[in-house]
Amino acid sequence: MTPDRTLHLLEVLTSLSYRQSDLNAYLTTVVSGISQLIGTDWSIVTLCQGEQYQILASSVEMDNAETVWNLHGSITNCVVEQGATLMVEDSAHDPIGQMPAGYAAYLGIPIKTPMGKVLGTVCSFYRQPHRCTEEEVQFAEVLAERAAIAIDNYQLYQRQQLVNAQYQQLSEQLVIVNAALKRAAGLKDEFLSTMSHELRTPLTAIIGLAEVLREEVYGSLNPKQLKSVCTIEESGETLLAQLNDLIDLSKIESGNLVLERGRVSMGALVESCLAIVRPQALEQNITLSHHIPSDLAEVTGDELRLRQVLQNLISNALKFTPQDGEVSVQATADAEQVQVSVTDTGIGITPAELSNIFEPFVQLDSSWARPYSGTGLGLTLVQRLVNLHGGTVKVESEVGRGSTFTVTLPCSQFPPEKAEPTDLPHQPQNISEPLILLAEDREAIVLLLTDYLEEQGYRVAIATDGQTAIDLATTQIPDLIFMDIRLPQMDGLEATRQIRNHLPDTPIIALTALLMPEDQERFLAAGFSDSLSKPLKMEQLTQMLTKHLQI
Repeated sequence: MTPDRTLHLLEVLTSLSYRQSDLNAYLTTVVSGISQLIGTDWSIVTLCQGEQYQILASSVEMDNAETVWNLHGSITNCVVEQGATLMVEDSAHDPIGQMPAGYAAYLGIPIKTPMGKVLGTVCSFYRQPHRCTEEEVQFAEVLAERAAIAIDNYQLYQRQQLVNAQYQQLSEQLVIVNAALKRAAGLKDEFLSTMSHELRTPLTAIIGLAEVLREEVYGSLNPKQLKSVCTIEESGETLLAQLNDLIDLSKIESGNLVLERGRVSMGALVESCLAIVRPQALEQNITLSHHIPSDLAEVTGDELRLRQVLQNLISNALKFTPQDGEVSVQATADAEQVQVSVTDTGIGITPAELSNIFEPFVQLDSSWARPYSGTGLGLTLVQRLVNLHGGTVKVESEVGRGSTFTVTLPCSQFPPEKAEPTDLPHQPQNISEPLILLAEDREAIVLLLTDYLEEQGYRVAIATDGQTAIDLATTQIPDLIFMDIRLPQMDGLEATRQIRNHLPDTPIIALTALLMPEDQERFLAAGFSDSLSKPLKMEQLTQMLTKHLQI
């Protein structure tokens, strides 16, 4: 390689380094360099496009109409097909392929990608017969390699630009879709809120009126009528519970469910839940047992939602356990967590069903003729509510032998409470968030009233039997108590009498379907401040709160 030509090649390569961002200028430098280095009359860079090839750069000026030629039969096609350098010294004696008119000699070098794919060619033409030296071929091949890299990079760049444009378009479409989804979610929440009011209100009236009829307030009923009224009441409560489940799930998924966290005694909570379902277990002849350590650690959480979790699991166990079966609740704790397990001897769950048991609307038997009622939301709510509390829920099951659901929750992080005297006169809580004690054993009514009261800015404590109502009243000192008259273990009248020994001034409102003139006197004698008749109306509830809390 002569010093002059080597220097010239270096100058061309240096020039190329400054033209990497402009493909046309880059390729023009390549063909100009080849023409000067090996003395061609015409050099071009071509790009294959199907049955044609396009001239991307030329060492001489060309008309745009002349830049696209047919590939078939041309000498360039020979280079493309062979994928190797081709030299023709004299086309008159070696007619390999069609040459442009007026040219006799040819040097063609394929332009290949790093993977070996031929993209086009670098072609050099001589008007007179000519034989290129090995050195000239090497010069041309070096520059052709640079052209290959430039074209490959350019095509990659073009593809990247296309991808970027598509990404930008998809991003803009995604913004539109997200806005539509956000609006749809807002409309869904608005719809559920409306339905919550429009459906809950008449359902509460149906349940309340059915209870009034069952208690024979308006006259005695024959056995057939009583059975029908009980069916109406049970169906109403079932529908209300299902509606509550649907609304709760929607709140959780939209991030609108707020937990009212506090210290929760899991032992007392389990006892309370078992008291509610014990009549159902007796009716089904199912043995209901439990083992709860007396010193079981407390957890930090929302008592109402944790009650919902346990109630769902225990009710499910009873529902899927045949007569003469067993349902047991066990609890254990260590320094960090509390575990509550609900075990039944029911039908069990298949491995296929276990994989999606916590998914919404999944039921063990989805056929039209399934013997078990429900929407398939209960276990979904259990898992979501436990997760919100920072816990986990697991299930183990064997078909035909039963299932065990285990809820694990972190222990309470609150410092131990100091014992306080329980015989102090009533001292109102923070007036901005008055504490309401709701003593009611019907879960559907508890959820309905709790949701309503919390939306109005109140804190709510729940008691499902008379003794629990006394315990909560004397330890938490509520601002007002709603007391159902018919409570398990101890009725509302006796519970109120005992509460009055500790809280003589706290407003206690009787909730009853038996509101006759003589009942009013009996309630006042027991220590009630006022009374509400069922079915409850939210307007009357609000008026009662305003009257006795003076807000």
